[in-house]
Amino acid sequence: MAPLATRFRNQLAENAKVLGAVDSFPEAAHNLIVGLGMSEASATRVALVAIESRERCDQRTVAKLDAFCAQFGAVGIPVARIDLSAERLLEELLLGTAWGDYVSFYLALLNGVDPTPIPQIDQLKLALTNREA
Repeated sequence: MAPLATRFRNQLAENAKVLGAVDSFPEAAHNLIVGLGMSEASATRVALVAIESRERCDQRTVAKLDAFCAQFGAVGIPVARIDLSAERLLEELLLGTAWGDYVSFYLALLNGVDPTPIPQIDQLKLALTNREA
């Protein structure tokens, strides 16, 4: 599910104009979770979105993810678990792509942001064009 998480992060930035971060499990259980020591101050500004497929995980990994998500919830960080389990991996990838695109676009609307302009990319292109001239 890591490629879906990366795409979701990218769509959040491009459509909703918000920053996101991606970390893969189980590595996040060794690094990201350590940051929870200072998370109460930012609990109203961040959320954990766990994109998962219980169909593709063994029970030990599911239990570890359950405990991981519970620690975020315990410090007040909202947790959304998105289980894309389906018979085929391709189905999960398509579902996850559609879901992420929809959520990023809907978040843009909720925040009153037009998802279509990308002024930062335009500025970057202009700066690079001016450098080459």
